This record gives sequence, C-alpha cells and structure tokens, in this order.
Amino acid sequence: MSETLADLASLVHADLVGDSGTRITGAAGLDTAIEGDIVFAENDLALEKAIACPATAIIVGPKTNGTSKPLLRADNPKYAFSRILQLFNPPRPIKPGVHNSAVVAESAQLGREVYIGPNAVVDEDTTIGDGCSIGAGCYIAHDVKIGANCFLHSNVTIHHQSVLGDRTVVHSGTVIGGDGFGYVNHGGKHEKLLQLGNVVIHDDVEIGSNTCIDRASFGSTVVGRGTKIDNQVQIGHNAEIGENCIIVSQVGISGSVKIGNYCILAGQVGIANHAILEDGVTIAAQSGIPSGKRVRAGQVYFGSPARKIEDFKKQWAALSQLPRQLGRFQELAEQVAELRIQKAAEDSAQD
Repeated sequence: MSETLADLASLVHADLVGDSGTRITGAAGLDTAIEGDIVFAENDLALEKAIACPATAIIVGPKTNGTSKPLLRADNPKYAFSRILQLFNPPRPIKPGVHNSAVVAESAQLGREVYIGPNAVVDEDTTIGDGCSIGAGCYIAHDVKIGANCFLHSNVTIHHQSVLGDRTVVHSGTVIGGDGFGYVNHGGKHEKLLQLGNVVIHDDVEIGSNTCIDRASFGSTVVGRGTKIDNQVQIGHNAEIGENCIIVSQVGISGSVKIGNYCILAGQVGIANHAILEDGVTIAAQSGIPSGKRVRAGQVYFGSPARKIEDFKKQWAALSQLPRQLGRFQELAEQVAELRIQKAAEDSAQD
C-alpha cells in the first residue's frame, strides 16, 4: 500500500511542503522508520532525529520551517499522525458468525454482522448490537445490553443488567458490573449489603485491561461518553464519571464519587468516597482526594492529601529549606545557650 503526500495532506487537512507526488508506504516511530515512512516530530529535538533518520517525510506543527525532507504541517500534528497510522494499519477484518464452541442462549438477541468468539458465553435475554465483536472466552451475563460496533477483547466479563453504549472498546481481563464493595458490621462480623443497581457505559468509551467497574448499590454506576480508562483502574459503586475524561492506570475511585467532564486523573490517584470533582479538574499522579472533598472546576491538585498545585509548590519549596533552617536554628540555640552561661557568670561576679 502506498499513498502520495498530496493524498495524505488532504486526509488530515495539512499544508504540504515539498513534492506532492512523493509516495509514502507506511508510518513509523523515529527509531524504527525506514525509507518510505512518514514520522511525527513533536518538538525541535524530535525534528532533528526525524531529519537524520531514513524516513521520507515528516508531520510537524504549523509553524515549523522547511527542511531537507517534505513536510505535512498540521494544526494538531499528533492527531494527523494518528489518522495516517490508522490508514496504513487497518484493523484485521473479523468474519461475522458464532464460533461452534461458543454458548449463546436462545433468548439472546444478536444484531447483524456480529462475531462471537471461541468459548464465549452470552446468557439469557442479552442484546448485542450490530457489528459487535465478542472475543474468545468472554462472559456476557443475563439482561446485558450492548450497543452497536462494540469490541470486547478476550476474557472480558460483563455482569447482569450492565449497559454498554455504541463503539465501546473493552480490553482483556476487565470486569464490568461486579458487586460493589458494601458491608455492614453486625455482631462483630461484616455482613454483605446487596448491590442491586447496574453499570451504564455511554458511547465511545474505551476501557483498558484488568479494570473493574462495580455495579451500584441502587441506581447506576456511570461512565460518560468519550471517556478513556487505562489498565488496572478500580471504579466503585455509584460513582459517576463525566464525558471525555482521562483516567490513567492504577487509579482508585471510591463509591459515590462524582467526576465532571474533561477531568484528568493521573496514575495512582486515589479518590475517597463522596468526593466531587467539577469539570476540567486535573489530579496529578499519586495524589489523594479526601472523603467529601469538592475540587472546583479547572483546578489542578497535587499531593496527599491533595491541595491546589500552587499551594503545594510553595509548601514543598518551604519544606526543602527545612534542613538548612534546622541547622540555623541549632546555631541560634547554641548561641543563646552561650549567652545564658555568660549572663549567669556576670550575675555571679556581681554578687
């Protein structure tokens, strides 16, 4: 497969600098590119490497000057590179049908062009929309509703009454709709509280491997449209996550947390129960949000317990001065002690 630079420029709405007839046969990283490839340079250092590597052309930002190689200047060069990557690496087509080792209940409803892989199980009264792919070893419990063009990788578990919107992608090992973590202590024992709600995943959500999203005690645990969730994330019962959020690996979200739209939770963030994050909040890596805390729209928080990043920087700067200040304090303490001895000696001499 090959495309001219002119065709690629048209595809990603980029300005072309160089020979429009130059043919491109692939897209690659700076360290693996060969002749015929197009690469992406996100900064000046990457541009130097792109010019020196064997790649034929480079995708850059709109203000990059001309080089010895043809350029595609794009307002969002990383997105342009992503589109071209998809062009040269289309997904492997999956032939619709139900594998002979799969188990599909008679009451289940499968849409058109659906694929059910080896050893997958689709339980009673479940609905799967058009164009879906259910990978090997998946378990889809009863009364689940899955929208159109969803892709479940192998060994995904979707518990009963869960709802997945259109174009949902779920990676291997993830469990959606397991029981929420709810117990009451009675007579010195932890007695389980029934978890009677469900999980609702809206359209265009992607969920990484080995993530768990628990069903609600009552009502729904919700993940909003366009949100992207990394591997090994825990989302507790009755949590509500807004649209187009980014949730990075090993984040833990407790029960009844509310998260607005366009929020970013970096790696290993912990959010205690009933906390509220308004729209556009960013929580830096390894930060902890206390129970019931409200973080106002657009703020960046860092630390554990987390605080506004401006406050954290001031406090951290002051903390870094502590060894020097302790040394100075010790010097002053010694000087005071010497003055006391001197004063005592003077008082004694006067007596």
